[in-house]
Amino acid sequence: VHQLGSKTLLLTRSHYRNKRSAPVTATIYGLASGERASLFYKGSLVRAGVADSAGHFKATFSAGRALGKRTIAGYGQFGDIRKGYTKIKVVR
Repeated sequence: VHQLGSKTLLLTRSHYRNKRSAPVTATIYGLASGERASLFYKGSLVRAGVADSAGHFKATFSAGRALGKRTIAGYGQFGDIRKGYTKIKVVR
């Protein structure tokens, strides 16, 4: 049994500047092996799954058509205490 405590997760993205509708790859680091993870973009769930044996969760999604800065949020199994954020910018 593993106890999952409070932790700020590291969240990386493929690029800061992305063209419209381009694929964005985001990775959550610092999870426990097999921990459930979810990835939110613009406030909506885009991917959910479990971390691999190294504690990483990787997902690809579309940047969308709207221009501007957007937030990508990653949550662990207990989203209120295990989370991380990063930003991207959608350009023409």
